[in-house]
Amino acid sequence: MNQKIECYILGTAYTGSTILGEALNMHSKIAYVGELSRAQGYYDLHRFYNSPDGCMYCHIDGKSCSIFTDNFLKGTNNYSPAESYLRLRKAYNKPVLIDGSKHARWLEHVLKQREDISGIRAIILAKNPTSYLSSCSDRGIGNMEHEATVWRDTYFNIFSLVNLYGLPTLVIRHEDFVANPEKILRKITNFLNLKYEKRMVNSKKQPLHAIGGNPGAYIGTFDIDRISIRNKKLGQKYFDVNPIRLTSKIINTSKAKIMHAKYMKIILETPSLIDLYRQLGFNIKDL
Repeated sequence: MNQKIECYILGTAYTGSTILGEALNMHSKIAYVGELSRAQGYYDLHRFYNSPDGCMYCHIDGKSCSIFTDNFLKGTNNYSPAESYLRLRKAYNKPVLIDGSKHARWLEHVLKQREDISGIRAIILAKNPTSYLSSCSDRGIGNMEHEATVWRDTYFNIFSLVNLYGLPTLVIRHEDFVANPEKILRKITNFLNLKYEKRMVNSKKQPLHAIGGNPGAYIGTFDIDRISIRNKKLGQKYFDVNPIRLTSKIINTSKAKIMHAKYMKIILETPSLIDLYRQLGFNIKDL
């Protein structure tokens, strides 16, 4: 494979992009770079997140990263995303780079700076909106009606963008990846014109040096205590791990059913949400 490819994961927060990125990063020709839009220069320009960030693996490990160095992160004030990808391609030495920034506006910014977009691909990663609202609730986000519109508007903007630019696009549902990782990874590697590699399902065996992402995805690579210490030190705003994953609390089944019914009502009452839900390949029974 000679063509250099950049593939952008698009979707809402909490869709499992870091976990998917870990698996893809195991491929000999793929590097998952994480959320490049969180680098200092791009954060200053776009502010998609609460704060800029660096390599999550090295952040948890308390070390400096050899790829996302301070010079690289600060240097993004002076060079374009295209220049950043050139630098990262040399650092990773792999032909396929996967960006998990997820924001349609970030990809639009990248596309507007390119004369040739033939090497750009998009993966639309979706999580069932009931699960998305649950993830928001676990983190203390209270306005579920607002978050339902965020879910809807996010995918509306994504479909509009990929259709406008005619990007080769693949829709992946998080639930399908969890149920059968190999099947989904085969589908993605085929989409990227690569051969599937069996080691991709053993993602915890290789460190993931990627910017930003969900700290909870590193449970298994690091023990929960170490991640909990980071969470307490930095706070939920800057270390956005799902608090439920750091505890051994027993799930209250009755409460979960009540909350699920509440989320269902909000979703069904949010205009046009179900239309987008179906476009992503979900069925009403999946709610």
